[in-house]
This record gives sequence, structure tokens and C-alpha cells, in this order.
Amino acid sequence: MTVDVATAPCPACEEPLPTASRPSSYRGHAWGQCSACGHTLIWPDSLGEESCDETYSDADYDGFKEDPFFQQFANKFIAEQISRRVPAGSRVLDVGCGNGAFLLALAHAGFRGLGFDVSEPAVELCHDQGLQAESGDFLAAAIEAEGQYDLVTFWDVVEHLTQPSQFLERAFEVLKPGGLVFVKTPNVGNLSLTVAKAVPRIAGALVSAPHHLQFFQERSMTRMLNAVGFEDHQWLDSQPTRGKPARVSFGKQLKRGITRRIRRISGDGNLFVFSRRPYA
Repeated sequence: MTVDVATAPCPACEEPLPTASRPSSYRGHAWGQCSACGHTLIWPDSLGEESCDETYSDADYDGFKEDPFFQQFANKFIAEQISRRVPAGSRVLDVGCGNGAFLLALAHAGFRGLGFDVSEPAVELCHDQGLQAESGDFLAAAIEAEGQYDLVTFWDVVEHLTQPSQFLERAFEVLKPGGLVFVKTPNVGNLSLTVAKAVPRIAGALVSAPHHLQFFQERSMTRMLNAVGFEDHQWLDSQPTRGKPARVSFGKQLKRGITRRIRRISGDGNLFVFSRRPYA
């Protein structure tokens, strides 16, 4: 199977993608790679009918469940990284707010947080905790206090999007001059990508394909941020943000052991970056 993407831009650097993407038998999806920046993606036209809205329309979606490890991480991250970049009381927009864990940590630290999510059940979870959140199409929504946010955050969001640069462009618009965007996304090394393409059966466990569409590395993320207009990129060290999964069967334990070893050799981890909208 080949997918003609000759007229489509790379989601990371906006250069034209190659004319064909590598075939894969796993759920019929097709891989593509940008020859300009090296960014790897799953071409969305090969994914079938299920939409992002449908994926996150269930309040029982795993990503909405409480994770005490992340809650502790968020509290520490705000104290050590965010509070020294933007003062308490600042406006923060959390895009892809999920169950509101990060919004809750922001509120406890004295920030004025607004959550935004494509999922109505996610926003209801936020409202149940007294948090301010809205649902809908982020690219088209009328955001409260547009152009007045000090920080826009994307926690594990951009890897799910067909055109992540458009979301960063929208973030650029809602930030005040000198405001910051923060992006956290998996850092997927070349070995993991090579194995995922060659052995489609473990692509899900190894790189979360096709749930994840975009597979960033520091180079491609930098290209995307630069293309949007952000500057002064501040990279943080990789660290885990989620707790360990519950007990699973021996077969799943074995598969996880194999994928962990591949990811370790590949140098996989997490990308954490703050970037600034220019002051002028």
C-alpha cells in the first residue's frame, strides 16, 4: 500500500512529504518520513473512520483516570519549572486538559487556569472538581482573554494530532507577547521506529501506534516550533510522568519487557520544552 502525500506538508517543518509512505500491515496504516527534518508520522488517511472525538468520548478512557504519580509530578513541576518562569496569578491555558489533574495542581499553586479539550466527558470531570474548562474545536474556538495568556501547555497532545503545527499556531495567537508555550511529548528514537515498522504486531506496545500519529525527536520539534514563530527554546531533561501500570498477564509482562529494552537502547524518553512568543 502507498499513500500519495506529494502535496501535503510535513506536520513538523511544513516541507513537502515524500511521494509515498512505507507500507504496514498493522491495522492498515501507512508510515511516512520527512526528508527535510526526519520527522516520522502515520499518515492519517490510512487509519479508517474512527475520529479523535470518538476516541476520547468515553469518560472511562484510560487517559482520564486518576494517576497519583502524575499528580505529585505536576505539583513538583509547577513549583520547580513553571513558577520560576511565570508568576503565580498568571493565566495558563491547558490544551488537552483530560481529567483536570494539571489544572488542579495549577489552582493549588495560585495560577488562573483554563482547560480545553475535544472531549466533553473530560471537561465534565474538570467541572466536577470546580475547575474551569471548555470543550470543542481548539482551532476555531473563541478563547476567553485571547492574546492574554502567559503560558499555554500541551501535555501528551501533539503526538495525537494530524496537524500539530496548527495547534501551536493557535497557541501563539492566544499568548501575550513574551508568553510561553510548553510541550511534553514522547521522544521516539530511530531504533524503536525501525522495529515498529518492521514488526507491526508490537508497534502498539512499542510506540503506541496508531494511537500516536506523530513521532517527535528534538530536531523535528525544534523545526516545528521555529516554523510557527517561537524562539528561545528551553529543553528539560527527560523524566517519567506516569505511574507504573497495574498487574497484567505474563504474556503482556514479557512484551513490555521486550519493548522496554528496545526503548532503552533506542534512547526513547520524553521531550519537555518551553518556547517563547517573541515580545515584538
